[in-house]
Amino acid sequence: MRRVLITLTVLATAICGGGVAPGGTPDLSPVLQVLGYFMGSWDEAVTSKPTARSVSEAKMSVVTHRKWVPGGKIARAVGT
Repeated sequence: MRRVLITLTVLATAICGGGVAPGGTPDLSPVLQVLGYFMGSWDEAVTSKPTARSVSEAKMSVVTHRKWVPGGKIARAVGT
């Protein structure tokens, strides 16, 4: 999941749509508007299946907060 989010953030940065409108809200391109779905707080549950290196299953849960950085072209995610 983390790789997917990093990839999406890099793609969004490369496409760089719009800027900041006079009201302070980002003027987002259509691609960045799709990423807007992932903004906000998310409860995430991850299960790591056993592999040759790790013989036991590991479970973890995290709350991730995502928001646009100033300028609205990059998404920032902070997990707790």
